[in-house]
Amino acid sequence: MWILFFILILIDSPQSFGATTPTKCAQALLHTNFISYLNQLLDNQTIGKIEIQRLIDGLKQDQLNNPISEAQSNIYSDLQIHREEIQNYIDTNTLQNKEILEWAENILNEKTRIHEKKNQAREVTAEIFQKMELHPVLIENRLIEVMSTPVTQKQWVDLMGINPSGIKGGKNSFYDYPVEYITWWSAIAFANKLSEKFGYEPVYDLTDIEFEFNASAEAEAGQLKSKVEWQEIKIKNTNGFRLPTDLEQKFLLQAAESVEDLKDYAWTNENSNKKTHPVGELKPTIINGRAFYDLFGNVWEWGQDWNVSPKISLSSMRAVRGGSFCNSLNQIGSSRDKVFKSEHRFGRVPFKGGISVGFRLVRTLHLKEQGR
Repeated sequence: MWILFFILILIDSPQSFGATTPTKCAQALLHTNFISYLNQLLDNQTIGKIEIQRLIDGLKQDQLNNPISEAQSNIYSDLQIHREEIQNYIDTNTLQNKEILEWAENILNEKTRIHEKKNQAREVTAEIFQKMELHPVLIENRLIEVMSTPVTQKQWVDLMGINPSGIKGGKNSFYDYPVEYITWWSAIAFANKLSEKFGYEPVYDLTDIEFEFNASAEAEAGQLKSKVEWQEIKIKNTNGFRLPTDLEQKFLLQAAESVEDLKDYAWTNENSNKKTHPVGELKPTIINGRAFYDLFGNVWEWGQDWNVSPKISLSSMRAVRGGSFCNSLNQIGSSRDKVFKSEHRFGRVPFKGGISVGFRLVRTLHLKEQGR
């Protein structure tokens, strides 16, 4: 695509014909191609409102400035490439600043309108999910948001309509208990539906997956499963909600295992009375000044990845981590690590839930959400 774009630039460049100034037709095509290039960068989320505003500020002073700053390009290698291409185009062509300014202002107004609409939708949704908190965590130069607690039964019921959990509190108190008896497939269906509620593009592409029975009803009941046991899915790079990767889970648990007395932070077989408890009742693990609850104990948490390792090259099981109320503090797991250690990972078939298995969600913060 970029090759075709720059061929068009070369053809329409006045230097190609030995002319000193481009014709009106050629000049119009030049600025159209320039705008098409910027539109492509917007579609790919390479640039955003900040860059468009920078372009507008310059054009209002009759200066066509590069929307990608040098400081940005020094941090992100992909931006450096685009900055150089844009600068080369600005330096070697005569563009119609008035038309570019009009385009940029329209783009900014539209993005502002969409942003306000999404914020309104999030405010409405936030009333339902009053206790859903997400905190930023930086993991290997990748910024994500992580739920402060596992997904609760209230959050599940408000979105899916049916409570599949095996352990419930009283008539109204069940809301704060972690949802369980959720298959891996149902967890990602919940993530997709939550993404849509918040106006994000869903991460998981389930269009080619064949499910058993009524997929919608089974997802709501937490029992969704595919017809093929070992079923790969398409995972899109969006800012929607998703299950954490194995690396992300391990990072969070490494922080959680550094506390002095785990029984003050985790519901285990020693203190749980053999049942789950409302989330957030014990001490939190503090990561970057933010509180995260029940990282260990209460319920195992589904991860996004397959349960593979140097000893297991192929697996039909998805990874769960963190242990649950059923496990004792010194219990040794199948991997010969203690259950309540960040290294321990347990494999579970993705179509089978359990009374001790829940999940929490994360989402990737794209560049424009990181304050760029």
